[in-house]
Amino acid sequence: PYIYALREDTNLAGYETVYGTVNADDSVTDTQPNYQDENGTTRKLDQPDRKDDPFIYNGGTVTNRLTGTVTVDATKTWEIAAFQDSLDTVTVTFTAQSRLASSTNDADWQDTDTTIEVDGWKAETLSQTFSGAFDQYDSQGRKLAYRWIETGISIDGEPVEFERDGAGGGSFTLTLENMEGEPEDLAFTSTFEEATDPDGTDTITNTFDNTTYERVDKFWE
Repeated sequence: PYIYALREDTNLAGYETVYGTVNADDSVTDTQPNYQDENGTTRKLDQPDRKDDPFIYNGGTVTNRLTGTVTVDATKTWEIAAFQDSLDTVTVTFTAQSRLASSTNDADWQDTDTTIEVDGWKAETLSQTFSGAFDQYDSQGRKLAYRWIETGISIDGEPVEFERDGAGGGSFTLTLENMEGEPEDLAFTSTFEEATDPDGTDTITNTFDNTTYERVDKFWE
């Protein structure tokens, strides 16, 4: 019996060759070498090693899938007034999120497994920019969009409760030393702002409730 196969020699820029059908769950179904015996029964051989076997066997599929990477930047800024020298032991955790580039629904943003921690916050570095590289397309060849959001805070190595708001931001409280050298609880809000320019950088800004409450007793004589 004979085993029949084809080979694709086209190398398309920006595409990768996938031997088989890409399923909805990202798995790939490949076709084994096969032949029909004298009774018309299909006989399958071992699964091919795709590192050195470029053939497409009878009934098989070859998929040309878009590929590439994209770099995503974000800038984090603390607006912290007189407490700007109190952040030297603070570490901020950011998580990359993705969704289909065609989507405009904020509910479609999903956390990826990629996180980054940024420290070194001082009076002269209250703004820092960071970045990461990601796959530009999903397993189905659909273009993806990415963003960084703030998802965690720690101080002196101890995590602080961070409540996410579902819109890329959140809230948390830090106990920092004020100008009198006394500890003070500051309630912060983390706000995500998408860049208006497609080539711009998203910003994440932390502000705190800078309201002072004074009590005055009034007496009438």
